[in-house]
Amino acid sequence: MTPEIVSQVNLFYNEEYHISSVVPTGSSATPYLFYTVDDGKLVPLKGPYKFVMVFYVFSQNSTVINRKDLEIVLQGQIYGLMGTDNEGHDLWLGLLAGFPIDLAVGLLSALIIVVIAVVIGIVAGFYGGLVDEALMRLTDFVILLPAFPLLIVFSVLFGWSIWDAVMFLAIVSWGASARIIRAMIMQIRSAQYIESAMIAGASRMWILRNHILPQIIPYILYLLVTNVPGAILTLASINFLGLAGSEYPTWGMLLYYADEFGALTSGYWWWVVPPGLLVAFVAVVFILTAMASEPVVNPRLRYG
Repeated sequence: MTPEIVSQVNLFYNEEYHISSVVPTGSSATPYLFYTVDDGKLVPLKGPYKFVMVFYVFSQNSTVINRKDLEIVLQGQIYGLMGTDNEGHDLWLGLLAGFPIDLAVGLLSALIIVVIAVVIGIVAGFYGGLVDEALMRLTDFVILLPAFPLLIVFSVLFGWSIWDAVMFLAIVSWGASARIIRAMIMQIRSAQYIESAMIAGASRMWILRNHILPQIIPYILYLLVTNVPGAILTLASINFLGLAGSEYPTWGMLLYYADEFGALTSGYWWWVVPPGLLVAFVAVVFILTAMASEPVVNPRLRYG
């Protein structure tokens, strides 16, 4: 049986503590525990504080409480490099914890988009005919879908997690890339060496593996890089609305809590600016990487 623990906390201060003279009428005493009024102004109480915690354990079995397992977290600017939010979350740790999550969201979404686009583009461009026609009509339908509004609606209706949102975003975002890959495949397929390989009896899979894929791999890497910032910005926007992944400490959720508790209007800029700058910074890094890789994808840029 899990023991039921009831705690009682007593606060002692080395000077006379006038809580009644500090707390305005009708206000909570919590924000004023470490303050007093001096010359009509609210100032911090300086000196050592002592917390006495008394635990009452109600259980059929005797339970030993190890004081090393107990921890007191002081909220505000005094805790952590950037302080804490109104829920007691360390903002600095939130920035660090959000980096791998946002990066994983962007990379996973971009990877799924590229895989679907490559498969659809190669099959449509290489086989042609009715297969090409059917896949292109499907691609047109996907391109016309309003991805962001649908993502908001489905997140509200079904309570999606951040990974559900990533899957949906990837499924509705591959259309334009697939069309470009199809055009590249059709151009390569019409080359004389491809026709010579077919006449010599080479299989379609051999031609794809040895002649077509090596030529489109640079563009595939380019697509992978360019799709990452869009996914990060989209998911950050969804998190800012409090949807799809509120259980994860993403940068979008930091901005959501900042807006929820009025951080910007209260002057808490360190709660708003760092996550916003990090989202923009990661997006700009991938965009610059894509621009730097353009000469590899487009030989005309390489040779001026």
